[in-house]
Amino acid sequence: MDKNLHKLTSENMEEHWWLVSRRKIIETVIKKHVKEINPEYKILDIGCGTGGNFNLLSKYSQNIIGLENDPYAANLSKEKYNFNIIQGNLPDNISLPDESFDLITLFDVLEHVDDDETSLKNILAKIKPGGHFLLTVPAYQFLWSDLDVINDHRRRYTLKELSNKVKQSGLNIKYKSYFNTWLFPLISLVYFLKNHFGMFKDTYQINFPSKQVNFILKSIMSSERFIIKNGVLPFGVSIILLGCKE
Repeated sequence: MDKNLHKLTSENMEEHWWLVSRRKIIETVIKKHVKEINPEYKILDIGCGTGGNFNLLSKYSQNIIGLENDPYAANLSKEKYNFNIIQGNLPDNISLPDESFDLITLFDVLEHVDDDETSLKNILAKIKPGGHFLLTVPAYQFLWSDLDVINDHRRRYTLKELSNKVKQSGLNIKYKSYFNTWLFPLISLVYFLKNHFGMFKDTYQINFPSKQVNFILKSIMSSERFIIKNGVLPFGVSIILLGCKE
């Protein structure tokens, strides 16, 4: 990701419909399925970027470390948040002790990595026994577009594919679901027209819509958390998965 995209993400993190809605869904999964979380938890946010998820994670613990490979994004994060940010990247540049974290998070990070299977195995090594691993990724390769190229993605996933890779790494799956489901038909149509007919010019994903449109999209996507609280969504533009280490 280039500097412009990091800057846009940092500026819009608290208001952009997709970023806000994703955090609400993440928080719902944590509250429902990681009930043992407490202020003593040690949390590692891999690919923390500009630190936009620190406000959410710090609700549960102040013992947070961010891992970020991009110096510009790491500096933006350090300017805004008082957490330890170290430089590193997947699959094997994680200079932290094994079995030292209660929760490791990767929010739309794994799709950027060339070797996702080795990355998952190396992440497992950093989790304490009984600890958790929470990630989100983009779904469905048929939704691939120039936005994936702009965001430096390597792939998109199906829930089955991601689940198999997580299991092969040695993690147990505690919860998994698609999300961004209500908007899936509209987004699929836009991507189809874009990919096959050249309609709709690709711009940075964080471009801010009007306040009215942003509010509507945020309300629609955020409402999915009420389903996710007690169930799963069968398809969507993204995937959320919670694993645990025995």
